Amino acid sequence: VSAIVLPTVVQNYQKQATVAKLKKAYTTINQAILLSIAENGDYADWDKPTEIGDEKYFEKYWLPYLKGITICSDKNLCGYGRSGTAPSTFTQMNGTLGGSGVVYTLHITAIYGGRVSALLPDGSFVIFFNSYDNKRQVSWILVDINGGEKPNTYGKDVFLFDRNAKGAIVPRCQNLSADVINRDCSKTGSGECCAQKIISEGWKMNY
Repeated sequence: VSAIVLPTVVQNYQKQATVAKLKKAYTTINQAILLSIAENGDYADWDKPTEIGDEKYFEKYWLPYLKGITICSDKNLCGYGRSGTAPSTFTQMNGTLGGSGVVYTLHITAIYGGRVSALLPDGSFVIFFNSYDNKRQVSWILVDINGGEKPNTYGKDVFLFDRNAKGAIVPRCQNLSADVINRDCSKTGSGECCAQKIISEGWKMNY
């Protein structure tokens, strides 16, 4: 009996631990953005990264509100080693290397191409990314709850969030239907919608 029950118990524990770390990172990042808005005014009125540079943007609007973080430098890619400069650092749930059509955004390199990478005090790894698409600011955040440790896979230890027009951090796929989210957060999908699935189902990892 134990041979049947024990793997299930371990799997459930691992899922609970994953959700707990994800929730902590999500809360930390959202609290930081709320503090920044309170001090710097409406998100729509902030300086643009293209105007002041990615590093200065991060130092002004993020860094003062994230306590105890470690910025990843080119020489110390926060535990990912050389793989941190490869577009295949992260894997989709279906086994495909890289992201779903946005491969260039998956490099971990510290301050490069609109992104700043950092470790939170609990070891979670975060990419803060900003770019412009047809003059519209595109801002998103990647969270890897266990840093460079495997599996580095969307929906398992890697989760994606976007920033809405008011600056709030929201899970990727928030406005998509449950059917679309369930298909994506599956063994045949990319896994990029899994944060939304977990949150919408009461912070439970039902997959």
